[in-house]
Amino acid sequence: MRVERHKAFGEKIAIIETADASSSVIYVTFGTHHICVCSNNRAMLWHVARNISPMLTLEPIGTTAIGMFYIDEQQGGFLVGEEDCSEQRFDELGDAVRSLHHTLIKRFIDSRSDLVWIHAGAVTFGGEALLLVAPTGHGKSTLVGEFLDWGCSYLSDDVAPIDPISWGVLPFPVSPWKRVSSQARVPAERLHEVPKVPVQLLPTAIGMGRAPLRQIYFLCHDERLETNSIAPCSPAAMVLEMARNSFTSEEHRVGEIARLCALAHRVPAAYLNYAGAPIAARQIINALAASPSHR
Repeated sequence: MRVERHKAFGEKIAIIETADASSSVIYVTFGTHHICVCSNNRAMLWHVARNISPMLTLEPIGTTAIGMFYIDEQQGGFLVGEEDCSEQRFDELGDAVRSLHHTLIKRFIDSRSDLVWIHAGAVTFGGEALLLVAPTGHGKSTLVGEFLDWGCSYLSDDVAPIDPISWGVLPFPVSPWKRVSSQARVPAERLHEVPKVPVQLLPTAIGMGRAPLRQIYFLCHDERLETNSIAPCSPAAMVLEMARNSFTSEEHRVGEIARLCALAHRVPAAYLNYAGAPIAARQIINALAASPSHR
């Protein structure tokens, strides 16, 4: 095997080439599980790898395989599929990469139904996790980037797995990207058309273990606001908001609601309505620094 390294996000990406040079491989890991992704086009696989670079490993020793996927170039198009399963064809590389990225995340979610999976960014401050919950388009990644500038550690910018036993947030460090600011409001179904730029992320800024959850914020970004506001969220409202932003499948919803009810009585939550991410991050950091930890 030959390993190629490409710089991205301040680190190096390892892509493994098979002995006969017919394909290239990456291994994506989360906890004790890994997924293999291969391609007949090494350059194309790099586009997949750069979106999950902090989760890559050279050798998935001691982890359980939960899938083997491929993204191949064929006759002017792109094929995405799983070994011995159906495949999809895409005309555009970006669409193929995006589909595979979402498929990999869903496979990890399905493999760990014991966790609570929330659509949220997550960072640690003083060793404790802050959860930034919101649907697509409300600035999770941008706000995460601001917290990193304050010295926080990175856990995730889009998918946050929570252990319902310890109520700790586990690292799920997909590579963070933020959308380029636009004056015009973009409908949710067209957000994928807005250009993204990488959030600068040093390897030393990535959280390595679970962090106890200290505070939950439900985000609402609106550039028309003149001032930011933080308002308390009741336990009942917190359960509804978390359920609304959950990735959990329908078959596990009942158990999840019970877990969220227990979480609502342990961890405080608030609504954050904001226009500017830098000011919002500073307000939260100052508030947390001035208040005692609940740990």
